[in-house]
Amino acid sequence: MPNARVKARTLSGFEEGLFAWMTLNKKGHGEDFGIVEMGGASAQVAFPCPDCADAKTILIDNNKRIKMFSYSFLGLGGNEAGKNEVISTSPTTITVTVDQKSQKKEERSIPKSCVIGNSPEGCKGALKLTNGKEEIFDPYNYGSAETGKGIYKALPQQQIKKVATWFGTGAFAYSYKPETKTSSYCKGEAPAAAHEPETACFREVYFPTFLNAVGVDANQYKSSTTSWTLGAASCERENCLAEAELECNWMENQECLKN
Repeated sequence: MPNARVKARTLSGFEEGLFAWMTLNKKGHGEDFGIVEMGGASAQVAFPCPDCADAKTILIDNNKRIKMFSYSFLGLGGNEAGKNEVISTSPTTITVTVDQKSQKKEERSIPKSCVIGNSPEGCKGALKLTNGKEEIFDPYNYGSAETGKGIYKALPQQQIKKVATWFGTGAFAYSYKPETKTSSYCKGEAPAAAHEPETACFREVYFPTFLNAVGVDANQYKSSTTSWTLGAASCERENCLAEAELECNWMENQECLKN
């Protein structure tokens, strides 16, 4: 397609969570729900929130206005969180199998206490996501000019508790199961075909720890393997961000790159 027109730009953190939410909305789940999404580099939280101070107005279904809270924690994805020494006590590098068929290998960093052979309790004790004030450490995003990069972000906990249904997308849907006994994974008893069996202990402890920090019950959310791309296409078609001012919080000036 030599004459195809391509538009490229950086997605804001707000859009990452919003698009996952819009995908489920377009699949008939209504509006009264939230999503928590675990990616490799970032993790997102998004839900309608009329009384959230930092919610943005989006347009769906023939210009219906909804106040949406959406936030992306850059650096709290499953592959990145173990690297940061604020979150991860004594990180160590291990080699993992990222593709069982080809036996492709990559390196991952996780706390020493989360390496196979340790206890789930020891692994959990090595993770420091919050500061004791219901604020979650946000490694790569900027706060004000004074605070710089690496901030503690407070989520609207009271409003999160009011959400009727939560969906878990991304890795929450395919590589973490709430019913899994973490003790067996930490003993090295993850199935050989499991996603990155070498990090199974870390993942099975870190994922519910993140959910708990957000305020979502790790045993109550519904898994969804749907992709954010449908939501992105729907947003483009409906011009859903016409009234929203976007920021890229990992940029010092918070401006998003575009072509």
